[in-house]
Amino acid sequence: MATTSTAEIFGGNSSANLEEFVQLTGELSEASRSLLSASNNWTYVDTTLRDTAAQLRDCLAVHGSASEADAATGVHHDAWNPAVATRCASTANAVATDLSQAARSYSEMSDLVARAHSLYSTADNAMSSIMTGIIGSVSAALPLKILAGATALFGGAAWVAGGNGRFKTLGAQALHATDGVQEGILTGFANGLLGATSAFNGGVQSGAPVSKAARLIAKVEAPLEALFFGDRLVVTQPHPQTAPIAASATIDDALANLDALNAPNNGLDYGTVAVQKYVDAQGASRWLVLIPGTDTHADTAIGWGQNIELMSSDNEQRLHADSSRLVMEAMERSGIGKDEPVTLVGHSQGGIVAASLAAGLADKYTISHVVTAGSPIANHPIPEKTWVTSIENKGELVSNLDGSRNPDRPTWLTVRGTINPADSNALESSGPLARASATGVANAPEHADITHAMNYQRATWTNAESLGSPALTEHDKHFQEQIKGTLKTTSYYTGRMEH
Repeated sequence: MATTSTAEIFGGNSSANLEEFVQLTGELSEASRSLLSASNNWTYVDTTLRDTAAQLRDCLAVHGSASEADAATGVHHDAWNPAVATRCASTANAVATDLSQAARSYSEMSDLVARAHSLYSTADNAMSSIMTGIIGSVSAALPLKILAGATALFGGAAWVAGGNGRFKTLGAQALHATDGVQEGILTGFANGLLGATSAFNGGVQSGAPVSKAARLIAKVEAPLEALFFGDRLVVTQPHPQTAPIAASATIDDALANLDALNAPNNGLDYGTVAVQKYVDAQGASRWLVLIPGTDTHADTAIGWGQNIELMSSDNEQRLHADSSRLVMEAMERSGIGKDEPVTLVGHSQGGIVAASLAAGLADKYTISHVVTAGSPIANHPIPEKTWVTSIENKGELVSNLDGSRNPDRPTWLTVRGTINPADSNALESSGPLARASATGVANAPEHADITHAMNYQRATWTNAESLGSPALTEHDKHFQEQIKGTLKTTSYYTGRMEH
């Protein structure tokens, strides 16, 4: 069995009557239960007939023939035919199997309808809020102990998940197992750091404390970062011999290009931003900006330290982050006009940059759509006029660092994936619903793995597309509208920090 992703859809806008879909899922589930009950009955018939056939064979063996059995039992010998009972049992078994498969198909259809139309979202988000509140209250009361424990758990798990062998598997499993408590622990620690425990404020705030705590930490971290690596941003334009990315028409295309932008041996040594200019039939310019995740070079503009500034509740801090400055300079050099629609697509830190620019540059640019993959952006004040499509995977940790679930509104849609490792016990569908039930993850190992990389994010999006969700279709159509036209230019920008 291959490693797969199963997606659920939250938020967005759907013209469908949700009450009808709730009723439909209920009817499908009831039909599944009825079919399963019938299957169990036919299994009982199968067992009974096989027992009868065995008894008939034993009786014939004792009496020697059907006529002797007639005399001994008073039953006509036409009934003494174990072969007939065996054939009937086989028929019963086949009926039971068919009914069981039908029951599973109905159950899968019920689940797919629920996932496609956000029917799980209310209960899931409510439970998440309850867990975040409970865990956050404890964490806020004991911030230092919780910080030490969380650092050991999450940091250690992330570190070993990035390694090799058995420890990599254990680290990935630890991250997945703690997915439900990560937001609560982070929120609680932030509350503790801010001195705002539930005993004094009447309840732990969800989400917002994380960005406020990031603002405090960034005041210390940013000067240290500048001291070691410099605060002067030097932007260059590499010209790879082979273009690593092509034109995009859909969100899926953009994710594939973003993946290629991050790929090794693509002719780009440092984390590089790509700016594409499209021209529509009326001659108007439209722009697509692709922003990669954190780079590992010490002097890169897309480094680890920038994540803290980008998570801050302070707009100036977010825009001062080196990675934000890199993208802003790339947009300015490309000549993007104030009224020309801009779509930002980013992975990990790149998605946080996209959210920061959408929240902070609404007066300078027309940022019409943001797509993020594995990015913690729930606390960014993105205007409702800007559409947001977020992709997250359970157990990846990074997307939980905001301590909150994403807003639920028509212009903000979140796709959350559950990754089923190849060595898991997850059921694999082989029927006509197989593609929607789960989507294979390209280049995934057979063991549990950290699920933050682009191959996992892309598999989650692909699975969500297969559900036929009206809300997701609407978001993809809006994305396509923003970049409709012919690709004219692709420019690459790399940023390095100097003193």
